[in-house]
Amino acid sequence: MSESSPNRGAVPERDAVPGRDPEQDSERNPERNPERNAVRGAVPPAGMMPEHGVMIVLAYLWLLALVPLLVEKDHPEIQWHAKHGIVLMVAELVGLFAYIMATSVLSLATYAFGLGCVLSLLLIFGWMAVIGLHVVAIVKGLNGRRLIIPGISQYADRF
Repeated sequence: MSESSPNRGAVPERDAVPGRDPEQDSERNPERNPERNAVRGAVPPAGMMPEHGVMIVLAYLWLLALVPLLVEKDHPEIQWHAKHGIVLMVAELVGLFAYIMATSVLSLATYAFGLGCVLSLLLIFGWMAVIGLHVVAIVKGLNGRRLIIPGISQYADRF
């Protein structure tokens, strides 16, 4: 009879590397590899304090962007996000004004067809997109990156 191995009935560990101890494998052991165990973005980037995260969130909350712009004058990254938030707010207000004017003209021109009322419903989807844009900008800012919007973000560097 052949001699049976001690692991004969055991199921091999998935993706096990032959010759390596699974407990010592830093790729799969969270205690040995804290980067794998950490949630991405949970640790603020180097040089960023927790109150800076609050300032970045305020930078993208429309008129509240003035708070980090006036309070954090010595932190260039927060200044950029505050300026970007103000530029974004101005662009949204210009877009809203243009949308209201176009909807008003179309509703007067096509009074019988009700096209203006249908276009007014699109405003809801537009604001959902704006809020989504602000959320993405906040998340990127908290992770130490910038959301660059072509045609708009370049104005944040100008003032």
